Order: sequence, then structure tokens, then C-alpha cells
Amino acid sequence: MKRKIMEKIIIVLFCAAVMSPTGLGAQVVVGGTIPDVSAALDVQGELGVLLPRLTETERDAVANPATGLLIFNTSSLCMEMNTGTGTEPVWNRLKCRTGVIGTLDCAGVAVSGTLFTGQAADGVGFELSYSGGNAGVYAAQSVASAGVTGLTATLDAGNFSDGAGNLSLAITGTPVSSGNAVFALNTGGRSCSVSIPVNLPGVVTQLDCSGVIVTGRPVVGESATGVTAAVPYLGGNGGVYAEQVVTSAGVTGLTATLSSGTLATGAGSLSYSITGIPAAGGNASFELTVGGQTCIMVVAVVSPGTITALNCSGATITGALKAGQSASGVSASVPYTGGNTGPHSGQTVASTGVTGLTAMLTAGNFVSGSGSLSYAVTGTPSEVGTASFALNIGGQTCSLEVTIAAAPPVCRAKVDATNYKDFMCYNLGAANTSADPFTPSWEINGGYWQWGRLDQGAAGPTGTSYGQANVGNVSGWNTTAAPDGSWSDASKTANDPCPSGYRVPTKAQWDGVVVNNTITSEGSFSNSATNYSAGKKFGDNLMLPAAGVRYLSNGALSVRGLSSRYSSSTVNGTYYSWHLFIDAGSANTDYNYRTYGQPVRCIAE
Repeated sequence: MKRKIMEKIIIVLFCAAVMSPTGLGAQVVVGGTIPDVSAALDVQGELGVLLPRLTETERDAVANPATGLLIFNTSSLCMEMNTGTGTEPVWNRLKCRTGVIGTLDCAGVAVSGTLFTGQAADGVGFELSYSGGNAGVYAAQSVASAGVTGLTATLDAGNFSDGAGNLSLAITGTPVSSGNAVFALNTGGRSCSVSIPVNLPGVVTQLDCSGVIVTGRPVVGESATGVTAAVPYLGGNGGVYAEQVVTSAGVTGLTATLSSGTLATGAGSLSYSITGIPAAGGNASFELTVGGQTCIMVVAVVSPGTITALNCSGATITGALKAGQSASGVSASVPYTGGNTGPHSGQTVASTGVTGLTAMLTAGNFVSGSGSLSYAVTGTPSEVGTASFALNIGGQTCSLEVTIAAAPPVCRAKVDATNYKDFMCYNLGAANTSADPFTPSWEINGGYWQWGRLDQGAAGPTGTSYGQANVGNVSGWNTTAAPDGSWSDASKTANDPCPSGYRVPTKAQWDGVVVNNTITSEGSFSNSATNYSAGKKFGDNLMLPAAGVRYLSNGALSVRGLSSRYSSSTVNGTYYSWHLFIDAGSANTDYNYRTYGQPVRCIAE
């Protein structure tokens, strides 16, 4: 399009020359009648001459540009003239927009490569950012280093971006010492200094490939994972070494990579990461060169282990899995036969059916003949049912199936305005700890303890009938109050009958339960030795049955189904202790003689 415009301009100028009164002469005037005597073409008027505007691509597409052809290059924002020929054009810049930037960030410079004292820079450079560019041209520049001398940073000519951009400089030369090489830059009207560290090259007196310690092992046909080699050395000078990547010989397909770092002074080791897929069994060798020393590191590549049978149906499951609860200490031991003593890389298998679980086998070796593989099971099962794991190891497959049981109920209540505490879901000594803890029943009624005693004073009911209610006097009932300190608020004592992790609640905790939870009555409250239907619910997750009490003088049952007193660890005077009292219309803390037998609901420590 722009080429056609240029052609039209030439035609207009030709027509003007022909039609002009002076058109038959050697001069042409446009916009006037008399040309300047020194001009072959004289454009007169109050406006300028607009040259053809071409991108660099469009300029280069002009066929046989004449020597002296003028254009304005919109890519470089420069007026350009062809000082070459039509077949070999040379576009010289006559005038360009001068490049200007707003800021030049030498502090945030990004350095590539590493400089070493006495070593020629190879692939070393840096990039720094600027802002406020005007898309104008900047000149090339070469800046010699100060501080550590012997280096030059070179910036090729170019154009700034319109706004923010980056400048890339290459570093050449050989630094004469260690320290910092400083380059003072000045471009686009801004200046700053870039400081590049020059490192002391690392030197060792011995690189010991015979003492290599290999962690993990490459297996034929398998991607090497977690395989490393620690190569010891002696005589380190504290200098810096560059990154090293070495491909294997002998057994091919592996790469040993050493990240750049600093040698220790004296003895140390270098850690190579070994990756890739070895093509065969045998020895993979790597020629290492660090600190002026060279050695050959040999890493054994083993054939994969195999088995002839994998028996998921004979697996032994340790631990239990429950829906909605994180697995802890759960594992599956899966037997196999026909092991060849070869290695396996382990595996991680997600569950299907019941999801949310993972079975993980760590890498190891099969034994010769029969053995077993131990899978650790982690995660949280999503529901009740069967979790299936598709195992594939040693050339054999099977489906490992693990049963997921229902999670036990959680019994808890607020003990202050914001904090909950867990309780046991059943009264201590309950006949059936698998019964519904939120429905009053004889199964969760439990036994009776005198304050401060470790042993149960009287058993709870063992059935629904009167004969199984355990209501009579108790032979040998203790009528002497246990002394202070037998149970304690400060800590769980040896006489506390609650199991590990639980204790008898304090009065303050029972007060908190009463004050901070919504209280509702369950069932029908009435005084009957076989009334197991009544209870008090605190919040949504704690229900205490109206289990009654045992009388202080003989241990006989009293007021079952009508009320109950739940023991606390807190004393009141010499002969009394506090408890939580419940009946149909109330729930509050009260005190009574310590020789009464009362139900115990343990709270988590």
C-alpha cells in the first residue's frame, strides 16, 4: 500500500513538472512558480514534505531501491537513505528519535553465568530493567569494568520500548582478581552502576570417585527418582564451582547434575542428582571434573525385581479405618511368592469405592521366594464401605480391599463461652459402649463410684427387668469419706477411675456445661428402678441419663429415672463434694456427702 502511495507521489511530481511553466526546464517547482536556482525540485508552501513511512519489513521488500532513496522507518523511528545499490542496499540512518527513559534499575539486575578469577567469561551477562521509555534509539556502548578489571560489558544498539523494558549486556574478557566488577552505564539520559561478583575458582587436591556414596538406585527401564551420589574431595580452597551436567557412558540414558556452589575449606563432598531412564543393567560411568581434578564415578544400574504372585486376599490389616476420621497407624501387609531379590521402586495408590485414602509402599527389594509388602494407608475415608487399591508391583497385580467402619460418636459440650471439651459417650462402667449415646437406656447407665475411690462401689444395670437392675444394698459399703486429695482439680490422681486421656470433671467444668449449653429433657422422668428412658441433653452432643444414686449408708439404689448426681473432683468442706445435679426441671451444681455412690461421666484431659 505504501509503495503504491510513493508511486503516486512520483507521478504527481512528474505531471507538475510537465504542466509547470518551467516544467520543460531542468527544475521543478511545487506550490510556486519560480524554483530556487540551486534546486532541481523546489517544494514551496507552509507545510513540510512527508516521506514514505515503512516498517523495516516493508522497507526490505522494496524491489531494487535506488541509491539515495529516502524513507522514514517506523520500526526504528529513523529517517534512512540507501547508500548502497538496488541489488545490495545499505540503509543508513540519517536522523532518529533520541531514546529517553525515566528510570534505570541497576539494583535489580539479573545476572546469567558466573565469573571466575583468571578465567575468560563464557556466556556471562546481565539484564536490567527501565521504565518510561519513549521508543527512541539508543546507541551501542562498551563499558570497561572498575574494581575488578579486565572485563567489558557490551550493549548493542537498539530502540527502547514504549514504556517499560529491559536491556541485555554481554560480559567478555578475563577478570584479573576476585571481588566485584563494577560497570558504569549511561543510556537514555540515565546512569547507574552494576556490580557483578567475580569468584575465586574452586580448587581441590583430590576428587575421590572410589568413595562415592549412592543413595537410591537406578533401575533398568524406570525413571530414576531420588537417586543421588555424594562424591568426597580433599583440599578444598573455599572457592566457587560451576554447575556441571554429565551424561553417562557404559549404561546410557542417565545424567548426573551438580548445581553450582562453594567448596568447603579442606574436606567435603559434592552432591550429584542422577536422573533419566537407564537403557540396560550394568554400570553407568560419569566423568567428573571439579576444582581442577577429574575422576570416573560408577553407579550400578540394577534389573527390576519381579514376583510370581501377589496375594491381596491374604493381606493383614493393622489398625482400623473409620469414615470421616484421619487414618493413623493403619497398614496392610500383602504377601507375595516368587521374589527374585531384585529392587522395586514402591508405589502410591489412591483408593476407589470409598475415596480419600492412599496406600503407599516405599522402595525396597523383594526377598528370594516368599515375602510380604507393607503398605502404609493414609488419608480420610469419605464414607462407610470398602476402599479398594489397585496394586501393581513386580509384574503382578491384585486389588487390596479394606473395610471402612462407621466412626464412633463424638460427645462434647461447651465448658465456657467459646471452648468445647470432649466427654466419654457413656457413663463409666456402662454395659454396652456400642449403644446410642444420645438415647437414654440401661446400656449406658453405668455403675456408681464414691467420691475419691478408684474402685466401683456398685454395678449398674445388666438388663431391663427389675432383677437385672442391681438395686439392693451393697455388702461392705464404705461409710468413711475419702480424704481430700483422693481426687483433685489440679491434676488427675492415681485414684481417678477414668481411663487414660480422661478424668473426673471439675465443678468449674460442670458449671460451664450448665451455663453455656442449651439444655433439654429426654424421655419421661419418674422414680423407678427400671426407668431407663429419662436423661438431660446439653447442646447437641452430650446426654446424661437420670441414673439415680446409691445411698450413703448401704449402697442401695435411689431415684433412678427421676434424677441423678454426676461426680466432680471438687471437694466442699471435710465430708462433702460437688456434683452436677439433674432432674426433670433443673440442672445445676450442688454438693452431698462423699459416701454417696454417683455415676461418673469422664471428660478429656
